Amino acid sequence: MAKENKSELYPLNIYALGLVVVANHQPCLYLEEPDISFNQTVVQKTRPFQISGYCHECEIEATLRCPQCNVLYCQTCYSKIHGKALQNHSKILINEITKDIPLTILSVCSDTCIEYVGYFCNDCQISSCSHCMLRYHSKHNHISLFERNEELMDGFTKAYDDVAESLQRVLQTLKLNVVFAVADSRS
Repeated sequence: MAKENKSELYPLNIYALGLVVVANHQPCLYLEEPDISFNQTVVQKTRPFQISGYCHECEIEATLRCPQCNVLYCQTCYSKIHGKALQNHSKILINEITKDIPLTILSVCSDTCIEYVGYFCNDCQISSCSHCMLRYHSKHNHISLFERNEELMDGFTKAYDDVAESLQRVLQTLKLNVVFAVADSRS
């Protein structure tokens, strides 16, 4: 038997590939459960600024941003939510000029601190602002988020390249399937 290409012997199974990626990158808590749960990542622990441009509550087009809540709102929802309890929050209008500019992902330190994160504690594996880093993590090993991002860039680049390669294989498989389907329909 002549040497055959491994990709021809073992066609790409997207479902199996997805399971491998999920198992390697986010440990499953319960594989038998129909609803698979994952450990919460550091990124999920921060409250990311919505980039979609829609209200956090009603999902219509947002016109305001609350920097303290770190959320986009329409005027109606902002008024409902920011009554007496949250009246000291400030609102920022999203004008027509900035609607075309993608919104930056900004993360605040915690629910009780409105400062933006700038440092990463290696011991606790969390991001924090400089104030909280000095207060709660001063004796820990910490670095700036820029340095942390530089450390993670190689892993991100490799993962990106792996996904791009897998996508190319999926596209090639789809093209072959179309070619075979056309050939089968003609015969």
